Amino acid sequence: MSQAMRPVFDRIAVRRTFARAGDGEPEFARIVQIARDGLLDGLDGIRIRPRRILDLGSGTGATARQLAHRFRRADIVSVDPVCALLHEARSRAPRWFSRHLHVTGEAERQPLSSDSMDLILSNLAMPWFDPIEGAIAECLRILRPGGLMLLSTFGPDTLKELAYAQASSAALQRMHPFADMHVLGDALVRVGFADVVMDVQRIRLHTPDFWRLCRVLCRSGGSSALAARRRGLTARRPFNTAATRYETLRRPDGALPVSVELVFGHAWAPPESAQAGPVGTIPRLDWSTEPESRP
Repeated sequence: MSQAMRPVFDRIAVRRTFARAGDGEPEFARIVQIARDGLLDGLDGIRIRPRRILDLGSGTGATARQLAHRFRRADIVSVDPVCALLHEARSRAPRWFSRHLHVTGEAERQPLSSDSMDLILSNLAMPWFDPIEGAIAECLRILRPGGLMLLSTFGPDTLKELAYAQASSAALQRMHPFADMHVLGDALVRVGFADVVMDVQRIRLHTPDFWRLCRVLCRSGGSSALAARRRGLTARRPFNTAATRYETLRRPDGALPVSVELVFGHAWAPPESAQAGPVGTIPRLDWSTEPESRP
């Protein structure tokens, strides 16, 4: 298999980590909520009455429940590859006269009919799509002509302080790739979406220390699931070195910064939903290969 065709992520590891994480730690859940609010706020100025909505990468179903409240007559379909999360989402969904379906499936190979959805939302699931361009093409396939897709994802400045701290050790260089806003927007256009609009929101959080940040990420599905990651246990010394390096970023007020870049996008399926050309390729960014720089 060529380097370009090799998967970025270990799908089994992704499912396992998110099955354990559930809603994640409160700090991570707060970021998810901010991104979800941004997506739903984007619907306020759009006149759309969808009959069928897809929540792609639905997790425990918080986005789907808010969509069901907003669009009471719409059928809501939640798709996620982690069965445990779908079971949790189903247990929280209304039981009587529910118009909500829960389907196990991968974003790159969705078990849905073509031209079957009016609206697709995907909140912070895209970083684990592999390949991202395949998932985008699938979304265009299942959207009806004139349908709308709203997405949020992490931008490349997310956790840049952690990347800086880990750059001194090859054993810890396992940061996940995040697509740049402009690269992602160009890919949406090349796949065949129309009227693509991208936006970015940067958030600065704080952590008491390096170890707390690692625990939050680990317990929220942020453990490394790269297919090329080093397997087995890692010695403690590289972590101690990274913790010391992170300490050099401590602010005068005593806070350690944690950067989060949220990328938002919305795009329409054209009246004729055929692709405009070959699927665009999103570069698979890898911070470990970039020149070392202090955030």
